[in-house]
Amino acid sequence: MKINILGARGQIARSLIYLYIERGKLSNLELYSREPKRLISEIKGARVYSSENFIAHDHEIIFNCIGISNLKDSKDSGPEISVIYDLRTTVSYRLQIEI
Repeated sequence: MKINILGARGQIARSLIYLYIERGKLSNLELYSREPKRLISEIKGARVYSSENFIAHDHEIIFNCIGISNLKDSKDSGPEISVIYDLRTTVSYRLQIEI
C-alpha cells in the first residue's frame, strides 16, 4: 500500500516517517516537501518529491502534514504555502469524485 505524506519535513510528518522506518516499511512511503533536496539527504532510501509534483502522482493513502508550526515563520514561507493549501483542496475534491 502506497502511503503519501505531504509536508514531510514537519514535526508530525517526521514522527510518522520514523514509525514506518522502525517497522521496516520505508518502501511504502512517498514523501512530498517544498524542499525535497534537504529531505533526501536526511532520510536515505526514501522516495522524495517536490510538493509541486503531488497532483501528478497516484495516491492510495494521504497524510496531510502541511502547516506552519511557528507563526513568526509564516511571513517567510512565501506565497507558495497558499498554493499548496489550494492543492490539498483540489486533491480532496478529485478523490471524492473518484470514489
